[in-house]
Amino acid sequence: MGVLDALMDAMVMNLQFGRTVELGDFGFFSLKLQARPVKDKKEIHAQSVSVVNANFRTSAVLKRKVSNISLKRAREGFASSEEGSPERRKELLKNHFKNHISLNVEQYRRLTGLLKGKALRELHKWVEEGYLDTQGAAPHMVFIKKRETAKE
Repeated sequence: MGVLDALMDAMVMNLQFGRTVELGDFGFFSLKLQARPVKDKKEIHAQSVSVVNANFRTSAVLKRKVSNISLKRAREGFASSEEGSPERRKELLKNHFKNHISLNVEQYRRLTGLLKGKALRELHKWVEEGYLDTQGAAPHMVFIKKRETAKE
């Protein structure tokens, strides 16, 4: 069990007892409850109340810190992969393998400017074509240059 799992379990336990949970300078968690409509308050029982949501309220410290963030206009439209030919990207890949033995998707993205999906598809295409090989399994998979055989 990781630290975040343990934290979440402790938060859930405290929320279950009706407490508001303060998470340092981040803020406060509380539950939003809902009961079925009744004519008399005496008709409300634990079985008729349900949890609708978990609410989060930022602390004054966090509000102050985020209020100092300066914003910039984003580039128009959606993010897109850099243009360039697959041949050019393969050349960049060859140069990478002159100094490195492996490459992951994030490194290939930085090298070529492609978005994650397109970078991953292209790397797998080169595995299918026999230029690259893989080691490990997702999400820790790396790509290595396929060893040249005597035929090549």
